[in-house]
Amino acid sequence: MTPLMNLFFLLLVTTTLISCQTTPLDCGFLADSETFPSASGTFQYDGQCCNEAAVEYLDENDPGWRKNTSSKQGYLYDLYKGGYCNVSTTTTVSTTTEYENCFWLAYGRWSDKGCCNYEAVVYLNNTQSSWIDAQNRTSIVNDLEAKGYCLESTTSTMTSTTEETTTVPTTSTEEGKLYEKI
Repeated sequence: MTPLMNLFFLLLVTTTLISCQTTPLDCGFLADSETFPSASGTFQYDGQCCNEAAVEYLDENDPGWRKNTSSKQGYLYDLYKGGYCNVSTTTTVSTTTEYENCFWLAYGRWSDKGCCNYEAVVYLNNTQSSWIDAQNRTSIVNDLEAKGYCLESTTSTMTSTTEETTTVPTTSTEEGKLYEKI
C-alpha cells in the first residue's frame, strides 16, 4: 500500500471507532441502593432495574422520571410488573411469616381496614382476578368487610417454602413481592 492509502485507511478506521463508541447508560436513581419501608418490614432495592430496557421504558412513558424522585416506588413497581428488572432469589427457610400478597390492601388508608389476610386475598383471587390493578378499591374493601374478611389487628400466617438461588427475569410473582415490600 502507498503512504496515501495507509493514511486513508487509518482515517477510515479512526472515524469508524469514534462513531461506534457508546454513551454510558443514565439509570438515574435506578442505579442506587435504597431501603423502602413495607408492611412486612423493609424492602432492599439494589439497582436491579438499571438496564437499557427499563430506562427506555421510563423514557418513553415518563420523560421526567429522573427528576421525579418522589415517585420512586411507583416507578419500581411498574418496572417489576413489566418484567424490566433482574431478580435473584435467595435460599430462605421460615416456619411462619406474615402473609404478604396483599398488594395495595397493606398500604395507606386500606391498611387500617384489616383486610390484608390470607382469606381475603384468596377470596379476591377467586372472585375478582384483576383486583390488584383495580380502580374501584373502595367497593372492593366494602365487599370484603361485608363478607367478614376484614379483621382489624389480625395477622394471618403461612408456611414459606425453600427456594434455590437463581437469577431469572421478573414474573408477576416477583412484581407482587416488590410491591408488597415497598
